[in-house]
Amino acid sequence: MGDETWVYFGGATSQHDLWYAEDQEEPENQSAGAASNPRYALGIGKLRRHGFVSIGAGAMREGMVATQPFVSEGDRLVINAACGTGGYLKVEVRDTGDRVLPGRGLDDSDTFNGDSVRHTLTWQGDANLPIPENVDSGTVYTRFIPHRRLRFVMRNAELYSFAVEQSSGRIQGRQPRPE
Repeated sequence: MGDETWVYFGGATSQHDLWYAEDQEEPENQSAGAASNPRYALGIGKLRRHGFVSIGAGAMREGMVATQPFVSEGDRLVINAACGTGGYLKVEVRDTGDRVLPGRGLDDSDTFNGDSVRHTLTWQGDANLPIPENVDSGTVYTRFIPHRRLRFVMRNAELYSFAVEQSSGRIQGRQPRPE
């Protein structure tokens, strides 16, 4: 629902297996009459978008995670992340030869220190995510189509997800192989 994932759940004042075991005695820790007169309730749990799992770093040390090379024609990097007090997240963009793309290093990365399910990252105010020149890293996967790698560096922060999108906001799919 919007920027949240809603999980509905139910609860009851009786054990959940008493419907088939009517002839059994009520457990001692059960409230009196719960099996014969159960009460039910419906609940809802709410998580941030993509909030089931994250990767992060604590406040004591800086952490880093790097992606495998991937293909996407998008030109914007959008993250879902949350930073604690004094926390931050920066990103550098690399080619398959593990070289930093010009103007897209950690020193160029504008620091994210907020809490957002949809934040477009920038480097010195520029949101353009360049596609590297073809770099033959010796694999059939990277020989003909330019791949990128991302290196996330963070402290006291959680990264839930990221997406490479077109400026229009449309997420890009896989690129066809060249003929």
